[in-house]
Amino acid sequence: MSEQVRIIRVSHNDPRVTALHAEKDAELEPRYRAYYAAHPEYQGRSDETLDPETILTVLLAVHGNTAVGTVMLRALTDRLEVKRLIVGKKYRGRGIATALMQHIERDAAARGATELYLHTGSLQQDAIALYEKTGWHRLPHLFAPYKDDGVSQCYVKHSCHTKAMNINAAPEEHTPEQKAALERLSVAQENLVKSREAYEKAVEGLEAIKAYNEAMKPLMAYYDNGWLADVTTTESIYERPEAAGEDEIWDMHGGQYELMRELLALSSGFFTRVPGEEEQEG
Repeated sequence: MSEQVRIIRVSHNDPRVTALHAEKDAELEPRYRAYYAAHPEYQGRSDETLDPETILTVLLAVHGNTAVGTVMLRALTDRLEVKRLIVGKKYRGRGIATALMQHIERDAAARGATELYLHTGSLQQDAIALYEKTGWHRLPHLFAPYKDDGVSQCYVKHSCHTKAMNINAAPEEHTPEQKAALERLSVAQENLVKSREAYEKAVEGLEAIKAYNEAMKPLMAYYDNGWLADVTTTESIYERPEAAGEDEIWDMHGGQYELMRELLALSSGFFTRVPGEEEQEG
């Protein structure tokens, strides 16, 4: 992909997520229809109902303006579970599923989870291969709400992130220096989650600014080349478009200018010189 895939947070009822779910359901339905036709005793045994109240996080992978993948994190009574990892058929084999899983695992770790769970079916060998390659281990039994239907499989992944930052261990297990370091790392983990969320919003904001700039181009071209003549021609007309009154186009242009000045000021504050750099250049 020439353009980078972005992973953003969305609501569970985002239409882009719904569309990806429908695409995946249409792909899997024939596989499982044939299986359940041969094993009617198992029909409907594993509960795939998603209660919106249990959904903690929904991530969406976006390439340009196209939604290419999604994954969810939901809370069960006694564990956190990954649900509905989906990558559009045209975009598979490009690392998107792995990236989505990494993001959702970090989200679970930030919530304090030391283990993460998921459920899949034996007819989805591509998904199983991904899970086993990335450190997931099949459980010898199913967890609720899933029941034996001949194809259901449950997996667990032990997270090293939160275990490494377990500051609730007995005092004798850590030296004072280790305890202080773990506390700083814990704060950094919280800041990392906040920064990631802010970054995702900033990327969306950048796309909006790009769209605003593109919309302004023809407007300013008209202002420079034909606006004054058209305003003069329509001066005697009682009702005219808003753009003909009080120089609205120029006001918009001024707003764009102020926006760009603020962005440049933020950028100059972010990209600071390394101390001593000027001396080295001389």
